[in-house]
Amino acid sequence: LNSTLLNHTRPSSSPISNSPSKSLLVLTLTPPPSSTLPPPTRCGVLRNPVCNLSLMVGISDIPDWCYVEAMGTEKSYNKNCAPSAEDLGVLFSKSPIRWVGQVQAPMLFLLGAKDRRVPPQDAWQYISELRSRSSSSPYSPTASAPSTAPTDSPRVVVFPEDSHPLSKPQTEFEQWANTAFWLNHHNADKKM
Repeated sequence: LNSTLLNHTRPSSSPISNSPSKSLLVLTLTPPPSSTLPPPTRCGVLRNPVCNLSLMVGISDIPDWCYVEAMGTEKSYNKNCAPSAEDLGVLFSKSPIRWVGQVQAPMLFLLGAKDRRVPPQDAWQYISELRSRSSSSPYSPTASAPSTAPTDSPRVVVFPEDSHPLSKPQTEFEQWANTAFWLNHHNADKKM
């Protein structure tokens, strides 16, 4: 397993996320938001990913963290009232979901059903958008235009009894086994 992960986490290969806050980076790099970034990555692996800060701010147990990530400070966060429309706009503009329409890499999502820090609803919104694009793939009988969405993505593994850290022994085993399989599958043609 270690050999598989090391072989597939080099700069020219797949991004792998080992924490939800790093998922922000993985999701942002998977669809290049500008032409100045390198070409799309081969695949993504995301553990309890932060996908939409404007959604997460209302359902997370750490809404102040959303402000820090999007605005660099929690100064405009007020725990006694809902975020302003302006704040929600900034939170959305800094979220990976903003670029979900550009995702071309296959994605594996590993979610803890009991996560209160980054509730799974955040990832499900992103997954739903990816799946809606997949259903209009060129192989779909109702497709009107070719889709850029990968045909085997997104793959979702939910751990019903685990939370944010995904640290129960069975979860640890299953998430890394799924990650190794995913990376091998999407890098089968890549010489190591």
